[in-house]
Amino acid sequence: MIISAMFLNSLNKNNYIIVTVSGNLDAETYKKFTNSLLAKVKEPKDILLDMSELRYISSAGLRGVLVVAKELDKKGKKFILYGLNEQVRNIFNVSGFNQILPLFDNLESATQYLKD
Repeated sequence: MIISAMFLNSLNKNNYIIVTVSGNLDAETYKKFTNSLLAKVKEPKDILLDMSELRYISSAGLRGVLVVAKELDKKGKKFILYGLNEQVRNIFNVSGFNQILPLFDNLESATQYLKD
């Protein structure tokens, strides 16, 4: 039996919040992910999602990402994803999410995007 696990850590910066997601973002974990990030949407800051420790994302996980992105957009804030491994990036590409959300290789390029 495989038990799905997902962990979130966050770090507040002056103008943005960095949230690191690790493990699997799937049907068992997407509600925790979505609710945790929606709580952060209440803060007047952009969110940078560090996905460098994320091993897998399912369609349910993609749905959670989209829900958070829409809520941030309503508030005029950005939702930027970075550090996706090859497998996760391929899922974003195949699903078309790479056309909806900004994806970056690292924190430096993600924060540069905020400045532009």
